[in-house]
Amino acid sequence: MTSRERVILSISHKEPDRIPVDLGGTEVSSICKKAYLDLMIYLGFEIGQSEREIHDISVQLPKIDKRLMEWIGVDVMPLFPNPPSAWTRVIVDERNYWSYVDQWGATLSMPKSGHYFDFRKFPLQSSSLKSMEFMNWPDPDDPARTVGLRKRAKELFEMTNYALVGTSLFGGGIFEQPARVRGMEEYFMDCACNVQFADAMMEKITEIYLKATDNYLNEVGEFIQVFCYWDDIAAQDGPFISPSFYRKYIK
Repeated sequence: MTSRERVILSISHKEPDRIPVDLGGTEVSSICKKAYLDLMIYLGFEIGQSEREIHDISVQLPKIDKRLMEWIGVDVMPLFPNPPSAWTRVIVDERNYWSYVDQWGATLSMPKSGHYFDFRKFPLQSSSLKSMEFMNWPDPDDPARTVGLRKRAKELFEMTNYALVGTSLFGGGIFEQPARVRGMEEYFMDCACNVQFADAMMEKITEIYLKATDNYLNEVGEFIQVFCYWDDIAAQDGPFISPSFYRKYIK
């Protein structure tokens, strides 16, 4: 049974020959850079520059080497969209920290001895609806996001047996991303005290992702087996916001 057949059976609620394995198939199901390099060295794989390549710099998730994928028995291969044309990640040396500005306009920093970047500055400072009009929102219709994507998807589909996992997200989900542009404390206060504004932020981000998803699936929908959406709506012991509390304010 091929990896693709195994995944298709599993998501069809049928039993394959074994449980499918994912490592690096999405931006939220991978391994941090240091642990990855330590594992590669432990297994005796030669480490070059390509093996050190990072896919998600904010949480330091590497592109998984095919040798490791084969050794573990990974069944999925990611198909991520490209970065936009109007934005380039520039890493800035700030003495003890590395910093950069993401495509939403937030500033992230990581200690040089650290393992991931934290959000430090946020582009949406005011909780007024007017302020959203001046926010430099990402453009989901930027054609650079999907340039070459169909060709890459077709090649992976025809030349490998991996199940292809795709996504159109370029940040957190529609509940998580507002905290990345406002700051978590401010965003939660918005949810409690300025519900109209909090709803408007989530609605705007939903519109961006819906358009990005249409564009992405129009390019590669016929080749992928899994479409991945992620969000961050809970802590270890329950949701951040009580659904019953929030429903009272939804009109």
